[in-house]
Order: sequence, then structure tokens, then C-alpha cells
Amino acid sequence: MTYKGLYISDVILASLDSRSLALEPRERFVVTQQDIHRMAGIKLEHDSMLRGDQYNHVDLFDPLYAEVTSSFFDNIQLAVMSYWIPEFDPEYSAFGTYVQNKCELSCPFLDVSERGSLSPNVALTVAMQYALADDLVEQALLMSFEQSTVPVAENSYHALPKFSSSGIVKLTAEPQGNHIKLLASRVISEFEVSRENFKLAHYLEELLEQLGVPQGQVILSFKRNTSIFKTYNYHLETDCLTSYAMDFVDPTASCMTVIRWLHQKQHTPIWLSEFAILIDEDEESLSAHCLVIQNLAQSGEHK
Repeated sequence: MTYKGLYISDVILASLDSRSLALEPRERFVVTQQDIHRMAGIKLEHDSMLRGDQYNHVDLFDPLYAEVTSSFFDNIQLAVMSYWIPEFDPEYSAFGTYVQNKCELSCPFLDVSERGSLSPNVALTVAMQYALADDLVEQALLMSFEQSTVPVAENSYHALPKFSSSGIVKLTAEPQGNHIKLLASRVISEFEVSRENFKLAHYLEELLEQLGVPQGQVILSFKRNTSIFKTYNYHLETDCLTSYAMDFVDPTASCMTVIRWLHQKQHTPIWLSEFAILIDEDEESLSAHCLVIQNLAQSGEHK
């Protein structure tokens, strides 16, 4: 059976070496952070800007750029950039312009932020909806960035990234020999998740029926420490709901979970099931995201 969707041609991941420089950021960045925190009625913890590895987005993008040939950025009709936390001590006033110039991109360039650790997931949803709605989009890019130096308020104890990393996902309208097909990318809002009658098993059952995906050929991936997994597991036992094969991903606080998961799938020719679903959850709210992909190497679809 042929399922409508996009194809994932490349997933490039860069993890930068940890370092501890503890350098004072530029005054313009410090003043901006102090003003932002003061306007929110909280006090900036100055030392939070000295912890972590102090990479900025240019530091995170350049290793990705070095991994590909110049033709990688040819014929791109859409680029979407995402990040959980605004850039640390930025080199340029507009990082997107730096990327556009370096990659010679002339396509629409969207920026997805302020969606917590699900920002790349939301960006993937935006890219997919945009591409499926516009027949002129043959290739699209999703770029995500995560840094471990995060200015925070005193005694805030946020869940924060431990490592700096970045990634690019290239989406195509045609298979081009790829073995991953993107079938659905859905945001499950905090309002929906918190409804009294919401059950993830029912949500998945309805979604898979819409996609025409057999429930017996699906494996679910979760972070064990998320509320949505614990609630799902609880309802399986109490309500005798449909269960799926499961595996688990690194529970570390990160916005790069979806990129790492896709990267791992890209480098695994044969999966435990033809279809895989990642259920990710925001580190700062109850919002969640559901991503459904298909391994074409295990299907009858022409590649």
C-alpha cells in the first residue's frame, strides 16, 4: 500500500566536544539578558552564562556544513530553523541570514522557537504541512540547534541540555532511493493531553486508522520519564487498551531527541517493525508530539 507523505533523504547530526571556558559574554548579551529577566520580575543568575561549553549557533552550524558537499543545498524550496533556547552570545544579529548567505539559499526561511524542547518537532510539522500544500516544494530542510550554556534565573532549577549539538534533516517529495518515509507529524497540545478523557492509545488507534497503517506493524518509542508515557502505561493496565511493541530513547533533557531518533533510524536498514512512532514530550509543559515513519525497505512500495 502507498501512504501519502514525504521522504527523508538525509539526517546529519553534529555533537560538539564538551569544554569549559567560563569566559565572560559580551556586554551587549549580558545587558539584554539582565533586561529580559528584570522585565519578568526575576533575577538573572550571572554564573549560568559561564557554565556549559559556550558555543553559539555559528559554532553549531559550521560542523554540519563541513559534513556535506556544496550541492547539498541546491534546489531547496523551503528551510525551517528551530531551537529550544535563544542563541548564546550571538556572533550575528540575524543567524538565519548567515546560513542563507553561506548556503546560498534563496527559498522561504522560517524560524520556529518558543515551543520549548519540542521546537524541532513543531518545525518538522510546519515543514511537512508547507511542503504537502505546495507542489513546488521538491526539497526542504529542517535545521535544529541546541547549546548547553543557558542564562537562567536564580534558583530556577530548569531541566537543561547537557551537551551542545545540531542537526539537519532533508525532506524530499520523491523517494530518491531513501528508505524512510514521513507519514505524520502531529503536535498534541497541552490542552488536549490534559483533557480528562484523553488516552494516547485511542489517539494512536484513530491516527493509524486515518493513515491506513496496520496496528500490528508498529513500534512505539518513548522517553521513560515523560508524563505521557507513564499515563499511557497506566491506562494499558487499568483499561485493557490496545498495546504496541515499545522501545525507549535517551531520557536526557534535549530538543534534539527527534533528530537523533531519525538519525538512528536512517542508519538502521531493518527495524523491528515496518512502521515506527516517536512520542516526545516538552520539557516545560504537557505538550507532546507524535511522529510516524515507514521503512520502505520493509514494505512493497517502489523505492
